[in-house]
Amino acid sequence: ADTAADTILSQPDESDLPYDIKNVPISRPKISGSGHSSTDRKSLALSGDLHLIDSIIKSNQISIENEKKDTTAISHVSTTSVAYELPPERPPTPRLPEEIICKKEEAIALLNRLSRGKVIQQRMLEEKENISAVVKERYSNLLKESIMINDSAT
Repeated sequence: ADTAADTILSQPDESDLPYDIKNVPISRPKISGSGHSSTDRKSLALSGDLHLIDSIIKSNQISIENEKKDTTAISHVSTTSVAYELPPERPPTPRLPEEIICKKEEAIALLNRLSRGKVIQQRMLEEKENISAVVKERYSNLLKESIMINDSAT
C-alpha cells in the first residue's frame, strides 16, 4: 500500500543526477550587426508600406485592364450584359432662394458676433476674478507683515 507521499520520497533527488545534466552551459545569443534605431525602424516600415501600396496599385491596374478586355469582349458578344452596374445617378442638390440665403448669412454673422462677444466677456470676467484673488492675497500678506512689524516693535 504505497501512498503518494511514499512515491514522492522514493523518487530520485536532483543531487542523484549526473553533473553533465545539471550543469548545461548556456551562452547568450550573439546579435549580428548593430541594433536598429527608431528612425531605421520607421524608414523600414515606411518602405514596406510603400511596396505594399505599389503592389496593390499594380494589381488593381492589371485587374482594371482585364475588366476592360472582358467588357469589350462582352460588348462584342452581347450588348445587354455588363460586367458591373453603375451607381444610380444622384438627384440635383436642393438650393434655397437668394432671399433666404441672405437672411441666413445675416443670422449667422449675428450669431458669430454674439458668441465672440460672449467669449470676450467671459475672458474679462475670469481675468477680473484672477486679479481680485491676487489683490486679496497681496493685501493679506501686507497685513501679516504690518502685524509682525508692530509686534516686533513693541
